[in-house]
Amino acid sequence: MQRKDINARAGKTVEQWFLQAKQDGYQWADAAIRNSQNFRPSEVYRGTLSGALHAGFHWYKSTEGDKFWRDIYEALKEQCQ
Repeated sequence: MQRKDINARAGKTVEQWFLQAKQDGYQWADAAIRNSQNFRPSEVYRGTLSGALHAGFHWYKSTEGDKFWRDIYEALKEQCQ
């Protein structure tokens, strides 16, 4: 079985999660998409939006900073997303 097949069972790609977040109206989604471009967002699979955000890029290297993303991540975790 190919690695991509195994990963596909784990959920959606980071890219798919962030694009869905944009469609769902999350104001931070464009920044997440922009920040994830150097992290192969179409190759990393996660089962939740919070998981995608956690794996999508280095928060501390982003313009928004670590606290901004950590707050969003914690809110998503509380919502079980």
